[in-house]
Amino acid sequence: MIITFFAWNFLAYADTDVAGEEAHGKPLEVVLQEIRESQGIGEKEKIDPDKVSDEQLEELGDAVMSVMHPDPREHEWMDNMMGGEGSSTLSAMHKIMGYNYLRDSYEGMMGPGMMGRGMIGPGMMGRGMMGQDMMGQGTTGAWSFLGMIFWIVLIVGIILLIVWLVTRTPGISKREESALEILKKRYAKGEITKQEFEKMKKDLE
Repeated sequence: MIITFFAWNFLAYADTDVAGEEAHGKPLEVVLQEIRESQGIGEKEKIDPDKVSDEQLEELGDAVMSVMHPDPREHEWMDNMMGGEGSSTLSAMHKIMGYNYLRDSYEGMMGPGMMGRGMIGPGMMGRGMMGQDMMGQGTTGAWSFLGMIFWIVLIVGIILLIVWLVTRTPGISKREESALEILKKRYAKGEITKQEFEKMKKDLE
């Protein structure tokens, strides 16, 4: 199961070679301008994230992802990791990213704080991944990206392993139950004595 998961992700990334060549959505500046116009505020006024529609937040989150991952193939691969286009999980993640961008990091625009703690939270991505290494220092953040992928794959792998182990547990119970049933039938047929039945039953328990 885990091997299948790794293979699926490899194929998912490979599939983005063609589809990922096209840009994702509108540029960040365009989305922000459209939100300002819908709220009737000027360019220097701060946007109220609570007044932004879900559709606009999702569009903004996608635009932010394009800034975080300027390579369309990386962006597409990240989208697939979060459920893929049209999925409720990807839509929710984009909305969260758009809302947090406006709430915590709008004034800093693309500064060190934007992609760090304010974007998704310290527990998920960390400051280094999307913070100064990505935007403040102007680097591609390749190593940070690979590190994030490693942790995502590791966490998902652990979850799949736990699920696999849990799903096997009922099978063990069934085998134990069937053995007890067989023992009862043997006792009912008189094949074993009561003492033997009690002893074997205790051994099974």
